Amino acid sequence: MTAFDSKSKFAEALKSLASKKTMERITTEEIVKTAGLSRQTFYKFFTDKYDLAFWCYQRDIEPFYQQYQDGKISFRDMNRAMLQMMVEEKSFYRNVMDRYEVQNSFFQQYHKYSYETTLSYFGRTSTKMKAIIDLYNYGCNLMLMNWVTGGMKEDVDFMLDLFEEAMPECMKHMQE
Repeated sequence: MTAFDSKSKFAEALKSLASKKTMERITTEEIVKTAGLSRQTFYKFFTDKYDLAFWCYQRDIEPFYQQYQDGKISFRDMNRAMLQMMVEEKSFYRNVMDRYEVQNSFFQQYHKYSYETTLSYFGRTSTKMKAIIDLYNYGCNLMLMNWVTGGMKEDVDFMLDLFEEAMPECMKHMQE
C-alpha cells in the first residue's frame, strides 16, 4: 500500500466519523480502527487528528488550486470550488471546524496555509503588506469558520461577494 493510499484510508475513516460527531469526540484510536490500519502507521503520516483533517482538505482542494495557479480558473472560481466542496461535505467540515482555539486545530492550519499561499502569490513583500495579508486572511477564515459551523445558511455566491468586497485594494489583482 502506498503512502497516499494509507493516508486516504485514514482520511475516509475520519470523514465517516466526523460526519456524525465533532473532532473533540473523535479519538485517534477510532480513526485507526475504522481505517483498519495501525496506530504506528497513523503517526508516521500525521501528528494528530487535526493534521489528518487538514490533509483531507488539502487533498480535496489541490486540483482547484493547481488550476488557479496554471491560469485555468479565476480566483473566484477556485474559492467557489472550495466553498462548494464544503457545502457538499457539510457535516464533515462543520465538525472539524468546531473549535479554533485547540492546538493544531483545522482553523489554525487553514489560516497558516491560506496566509502562506497568499504570501507566495505576492513573493517578497514588505512587513506592512504581510500584516495586511494576515489580517485579511484571518478575517475571511474566521468568517468562513462561522459560516460553516453556523450551518452555511448564506449561499456560496454571497460568501464570495463578501470575501471580494473585504479584500484590501492592494490585494485585488489576485482576483484577475
